[in-house]
Amino acid sequence: MPDVLDRFVIDALRAGEDREAIEAALTDAGWSERDVRRALGAFATVDFAVPVPRPKTGIVPRDAFLYLLLFGALYASAFHLGNVLFQFVNLNFPDPTWANPDFVYQSLRWSISTLVVAIPLLAGTAWREARTAVDRPERRGSAMRMWLLYFTLLVATSVLIGDLIALIHNVISGGDTLPFYLKALIVAVIAGGVLLYCRRMAQASDEAETSAHD
Repeated sequence: MPDVLDRFVIDALRAGEDREAIEAALTDAGWSERDVRRALGAFATVDFAVPVPRPKTGIVPRDAFLYLLLFGALYASAFHLGNVLFQFVNLNFPDPTWANPDFVYQSLRWSISTLVVAIPLLAGTAWREARTAVDRPERRGSAMRMWLLYFTLLVATSVLIGDLIALIHNVISGGDTLPFYLKALIVAVIAGGVLLYCRRMAQASDEAETSAHD
């Protein structure tokens, strides 16, 4: 059963009200622009006696597979790229109290092997996702995609916050070692890159929603 916003939009469209007037009225009443556009975007801009609903975006197994593969490859690429760079720091600035050369080289081999698979997989699935969005732009608003996208945004933001906290703690404690600052920089660059990538995906979803509304 439609909620009060959807019911209002249906009744207003049936009454022949202009979409801009409906949006203005709802915005003035305190509804968020996103909610208003979602409600209006649920109906096609076709000339018919009653509002014509657009097809709803459900969770299609094929799309779920694509998005899980995409974000899995993104996580694997980010983690193992960071580990490769961390181990290069460990090799160039060895810590005699901890560093184990055998462990460093073994970790490097695993991460490089993972990146050889994960990076092409990430590029391929990202290209496929972009092609799917062109052919079926409504898929950018699928629940699976949005949950994974905003969860990844949360993870990347949390990593950046944790990195900043660790940096401040290290400065206060007087542990101003170069390897630590290099590792903090690596974390910030990788997490920041993931954050920007996901922000672009979120903006693309908003643009698709806006174009559907228009």
